[in-house]
Amino acid sequence: MAIGIVVTGIALGAPTMAVGAGFAAAAPQAEGCHTGARVPTSDPHEYDSCIAGEWGNVRQCPPFTVVSQTPDGDIRCVNE
Repeated sequence: MAIGIVVTGIALGAPTMAVGAGFAAAAPQAEGCHTGARVPTSDPHEYDSCIAGEWGNVRQCPPFTVVSQTPDGDIRCVNE
């Protein structure tokens, strides 16, 4: 049985990693975004989130999980 982890923006004890604004190009949109929006990056283990109208807040899924985008546009980390 596979168990997925839902990423909701709160820390659940799993390590996350914030990367500086130098990776803003990883997001498919240019400048400006809706705070709270999240998109997958080219790395299947990371997603970019919009904070205060800016991309470049790359987060990493917990070990042994990958990013999965749901039909409603949300991001989840699911088992590899």
